[in-house]
Amino acid sequence: MKNKKLEKIVIIVTACFVVVTILLMFGGNLFDGSSATATYDMTLMPEATGMTEVISAGTVVEQSFVCNTETIEKIGIVFDRESVPTDAYLVIELLRNGKTVASDTYPVSSIKDQHRTYLVLDSRVSDSQNKKYTLRIYPVGNYDSGTRILISDSRDTTYSFGNKKMRGTLCFSITE
Repeated sequence: MKNKKLEKIVIIVTACFVVVTILLMFGGNLFDGSSATATYDMTLMPEATGMTEVISAGTVVEQSFVCNTETIEKIGIVFDRESVPTDAYLVIELLRNGKTVASDTYPVSSIKDQHRTYLVLDSRVSDSQNKKYTLRIYPVGNYDSGTRILISDSRDTTYSFGNKKMRGTLCFSITE
């Protein structure tokens, strides 16, 4: 009789332990898909095969592209930090037909080395598919940024670094 009660208690404690462990592992993400629209990278980030030179004062980096998603919520760009100069800032802009769609300024100290830095749009851009956009990145003022952008070699695409056209593409992705 005692063994059956002990057996039931062990089973109940084990089941509670499993449920608590699952909730701790998955946290708030367990039920997210049922009530909210999920956002995820819609474009595949190119595999990095190199990086630009350090973005120095006065250097503007631009990548033009045709959007292949219906909407744009944010753009992730991968940077490499060579150094972290104090008071250094980078501006990341998204333009369409020469007009600014989104712009933000980031302290270089907040940019993680070889991780995505996101330009988050104030409001989601709709009807973006097959439209031409330009991603523009430059340092603020007379400071060198101490950062480089990861790139992927490609014979089919080019980006501009300062006054030079370069073969390849910046490593970035679009989240819808």
